[in-house]
Amino acid sequence: MAAIPIVIPPPQLFALPVGTYGVSFDLTPHAMIEDLPNEWNLKGTSRIHEKIAQHFVGRLYSNPQGSVFLRKKYCALLVFMDIMSLRELLPPDDFATVARACQISHIQPIIMDITDDIRLGVQYSPALLGPTPASLVPDTVPHALMDHAPDPLPLDVQPSHAATIGNNWALWRVIFYTLR
Repeated sequence: MAAIPIVIPPPQLFALPVGTYGVSFDLTPHAMIEDLPNEWNLKGTSRIHEKIAQHFVGRLYSNPQGSVFLRKKYCALLVFMDIMSLRELLPPDDFATVARACQISHIQPIIMDITDDIRLGVQYSPALLGPTPASLVPDTVPHALMDHAPDPLPLDVQPSHAATIGNNWALWRVIFYTLR
């Protein structure tokens, strides 16, 4: 096995502060699964994704989704070196030949968390705007179950048996109060 060459990191990494860093990558699937001589002919794409996940999780990164890994209280230089050590994954050169994209991001502190405010039934989404799956509507939102499924179905909803059942859909229900 050949020795892995020494990597000299880009100088801008030395100026970045300690903080939360993210690593995201995108791999070329056909380069992994199509046959030799032009591709790797691996048994599938999941094994390399699993190796990459083990690599980063073993270095204390969290994995909030798919091919995104985060590390808090860390420096950019070490993130870069963690990425460079992916070259050691077997087979040799696998990662280097199938990587379509690989980015390092410095995640700034959250300025404002509006998660609770945008949820249905709260400040910015107080009512339904159209037909909505009934099980996704909180009890605090005035709604009524539909007698018939919406026709046509809302944009991007795939037709299915459940989608044709009216009671699976909810609509906004206006409640009038009488002042006395």
